Amino acid sequence: MYNLDGKVAVVTGSSSGIGRATAIRLAKEGCKVVINYVEDEKGAKETQRLCGKHSIIVKSDVSKVSECKKLVDEAVKKFGAMDILVNNAGVVLPMELKEVTEENYDKIMDTNVKGLFFLSKYASEKMKKGSAIVNISSIRAKKIRKTVTVYSASKAAVVNLTKGLSMELADKGIRVNSVAPGWIDTPMNANLSPEVMKHVIDITPMRRMGKPEEVANAVVFLASDESSYVTGATLFVDGGVTSG
Repeated sequence: MYNLDGKVAVVTGSSSGIGRATAIRLAKEGCKVVINYVEDEKGAKETQRLCGKHSIIVKSDVSKVSECKKLVDEAVKKFGAMDILVNNAGVVLPMELKEVTEENYDKIMDTNVKGLFFLSKYASEKMKKGSAIVNISSIRAKKIRKTVTVYSASKAAVVNLTKGLSMELADKGIRVNSVAPGWIDTPMNANLSPEVMKHVIDITPMRRMGKPEEVANAVVFLASDESSYVTGATLFVDGGVTSG
């Protein structure tokens, strides 16, 4: 459907959740997929099993610039090209302002912002015309709440980095867009209390959480030629949460 057969896609943080769903969907569309993880090796292997034989696993901590370059180099070494980058890896550490330390501030920003920027930089050096970068932002880029101030700032930065990178790379024929998920049924949200879950459903016009596959659908659209005149955009996949 999306004519991605034979393209090489790197999906960061793809051992579970949205990253896994995206890697699987890209594989189904014919991509050769590079699965990335930093801690969950078992999850990465399961993602690879679901993606099939045209996939590899690369352990890389994208919060470190040197490992961003390593991830890109490994992908090109194995498959000879790089056509799609999905910057999905992210960290959220809910806490009140008084609890925030320099260490956890840096962990969020280094993964969610710095890693995304340098991965995009190194990937773009290997990409050819018609390639695409898709960044994963969040509804927190638009709707803020207590305890996720730093995370929200990082995801707002993703939106603006997307815009800036799209302008920087337009002359090379590389499109850059982002997807901003709302409340999605992932392991990250698996332990929500009944009270929080009720609140989530109440504030979501569609009255349910989203599925990782629904976010993956949006990512694949933005990675494909079906969105060939779309760049610098952020697509909210949130059941209507940010519409009001």
